Amino acid sequence: MRLFRRKQQRDFSLNPLAIKFKSSFSALQTNTADWLNSRTMKFNRRQQVLFLVIVCLLFGGGSFYLICKAIL
Repeated sequence: MRLFRRKQQRDFSLNPLAIKFKSSFSALQTNTADWLNSRTMKFNRRQQVLFLVIVCLLFGGGSFYLICKAIL
């Protein structure tokens, strides 16, 4: 006796627009990462940590601002 029925397999075909968006976004991420790597290649360890902290504070502060603005 089965307690649970099997879910039927559905065929999920992706929208061509979604595929193009996904590939474009992936290319943008790759290009941005390559650009940042080339710009920070000569940084020493301390400069890398400082840059990471600045980026985290910048994007974290922006996200916090948007969250507060949405709530209030």
